[in-house]
Amino acid sequence: MRKIARHWRQRAARRLYLASLTSLIAGVVGCGTPALAQTPEKLELRYQGWASKVLYPELAEDLGYLAPIKLK
Repeated sequence: MRKIARHWRQRAARRLYLASLTSLIAGVVGCGTPALAQTPEKLELRYQGWASKVLYPELAEDLGYLAPIKLK
């Protein structure tokens, strides 16, 4: 009886170890992709503004957050 219980505990520990190792490897592989380092495809942002209203795209352009992108 004790032999069977020990076998199941070892098997559960082995599965937990493999699951944590798999998630660790997936996290490391996912961090290696340079998705944010790519250049933007479109360099023009179209929006509709109103007089006496400041919208977020206009504010972002004035603060320099939209450096390669132009507003239209």
